[in-house]
Amino acid sequence: MPIPGKTAVRQERLSVSADGSVVYRFRKPWRNGKEAVVMDPMTFLFRLAAQVPPPLFTPIAVSIFLITVGIGFKGTVFITAGMLLSVTYLLCGDADRIWAAIAALFAR
Repeated sequence: MPIPGKTAVRQERLSVSADGSVVYRFRKPWRNGKEAVVMDPMTFLFRLAAQVPPPLFTPIAVSIFLITVGIGFKGTVFITAGMLLSVTYLLCGDADRIWAAIAALFAR
């Protein structure tokens, strides 16, 4: 199922040049005449990974936590708070890689 707002990467338009760069040809030339984009393999992987939607665990955990606080469940608040802390810890541990991927996406 396609993701709204995301375009699919077509294999027939994808190739590797002689110097190892990844070349992605557009379906039709852009207004400025550009027919393809050339990037190094890591940049291509970062941009391809950006097409994958983020996991829904964090928003679900936040929603459960807010609901349990609002309703007043006793033990569930501690469980969902632990879930939120663990997600935050995991994101902080990968912060360098996350920022590097974001920087690579907008570098060009």
